[in-house]
Amino acid sequence: MSCVISVNIPFVTGRCDFYGRNLYPNTAPAVKHAYLDALIAEARSVSEDLGEPVSCVAFEGGALGTIEPQKLREFLSELASALPLADDCFVSAEVDPGLLSTATMDELLAFGISVLRFHCLTSNSIESERLERAGAVGEMAKSRIVLESAGFFNIDAQILVGLVGQTEKTVLKTLRELVLSSDVNHCTLLPARGSVAGDAVFATEMFCVASSFLKEHGFVQYAPLCFAKPGFELAIERVRKSGDVVGLGPSTVSRLGDLTWANGGDIDAYIRSEADPEVITESVVEIAGPLASAQKEISRLWQLGSTSLSVDFGDLVCEGRLTAQGCLDFDEVARRIVAEFVE
Repeated sequence: MSCVISVNIPFVTGRCDFYGRNLYPNTAPAVKHAYLDALIAEARSVSEDLGEPVSCVAFEGGALGTIEPQKLREFLSELASALPLADDCFVSAEVDPGLLSTATMDELLAFGISVLRFHCLTSNSIESERLERAGAVGEMAKSRIVLESAGFFNIDAQILVGLVGQTEKTVLKTLRELVLSSDVNHCTLLPARGSVAGDAVFATEMFCVASSFLKEHGFVQYAPLCFAKPGFELAIERVRKSGDVVGLGPSTVSRLGDLTWANGGDIDAYIRSEADPEVITESVVEIAGPLASAQKEISRLWQLGSTSLSVDFGDLVCEGRLTAQGCLDFDEVARRIVAEFVE
């Protein structure tokens, strides 16, 4: 069975607390470079255990546009050398609107980029101000100049739902302006987190409004937060909870064969240790018995696009549902499962 690699790029510009991820804004270049070097070290380490070619590489978390093009070229080249990439490897990367340069796009094209996942968030000016972000419509217009020049037309628009002050009208306006475009073949509904998030009932209402709109316009829900035009489902989302997925970087959860493990979230320790597995691995367990049953149930619900979950394994019942953050956090559930079975 082929393997998927999820690469955690935790760097962003500006405010980022509404993502609900461990992200680092406005990080010094030297720290970014050291982190990328540690990622390569971890990639070389895990490649020894990969029995099959890597079918998908997903750059997730922050934005690749925060890495200067020359360093990005070096990093992508070393990553390609470290991992056994399949000839038709599917590559996705998260980027910020307006921050995609021609030089960065050239490096991504050379690596074989398949889809760009833009942090579109919202087209509403008041909501953008609350997030301390520039207007997404104007910023996406800048990025489209780069994309059209490169002849690249495959976008995932990531939209925030559940923002305080958000309304059905503003959600639908955002979807019309940022999703109903010929180059947008995929949409991810991101749950708002932290101080900008509304309560559970409100978050659920906004998610349902957005979900209904997307389905009415030809998008099919194939994972809890993911909607795609037929044929444009993302490889990483299809296998995220059912196949072999190896995470590189801190705060990642991996599954390979009959083992599952979690990396700790301390980026400084990750860099200092040069991704030494004995230092960065928070927990590792064999997938068997009740744990195997729990993982199977998570996989089943993920493939159904479920937004609720109750898994009973042994003495622990792990539940998740549409919460104040707007969705079920499957990764957090996976972490709790792993932690429960560490001896």
